[in-house]
Amino acid sequence: MKRLFFILTTVIVTCGCSTRNPPPPDFQPPKKVLAQNHPFKWNVNEGMLGVRFGIHSEGVAKYLGQPTERYGQPGQNHSWQYHTLGLLIGFDELDRVVSFSATDGRGDPNGWLVAFKGVTEKGVQMGSSEKEIIQAYGTPSSIKTYPDGTLQLLYSSSGYRLVFMLKNGNVNHLTAVRKPISQNGI
Repeated sequence: MKRLFFILTTVIVTCGCSTRNPPPPDFQPPKKVLAQNHPFKWNVNEGMLGVRFGIHSEGVAKYLGQPTERYGQPGQNHSWQYHTLGLLIGFDELDRVVSFSATDGRGDPNGWLVAFKGVTEKGVQMGSSEKEIIQAYGTPSSIKTYPDGTLQLLYSSSGYRLVFMLKNGNVNHLTAVRKPISQNGI
């Protein structure tokens, strides 16, 4: 049985599938990252927790440690999931940060994700209302309602996109995407 588990694990990792492991019971995010239950500021144009748009994955690991899960492969678009932070960080093909996605932790069938504790520089956080978002960020570039009732507010400019997803009238997911930097740094 142990041999079969080892073979299956090796196949999954070698094939580039997601590695999905719950965080160890004694896992704590690095102390320099955040204090337990203490909200931190997220500047949606720059980054958070010492991780900025455009930095290499090595810099992300320096500030946040190794991810709980990895999706995709370096050399192509890929992402890292931090269950204990309720955070997914996206990378471009050059292994640089291009997106941050945060969740309220609900909807995870395994119960591994926790609610993201960040607050945007304009005060929006998990649970904020549509009215609070519009007061903070103005009129969205687009609004879309999905069949399940989820509301999407999209803010778009020349350099970034900011997406708020609301379920039952409150933010349950938000994503900031920065236009990728070209290979020559421009």
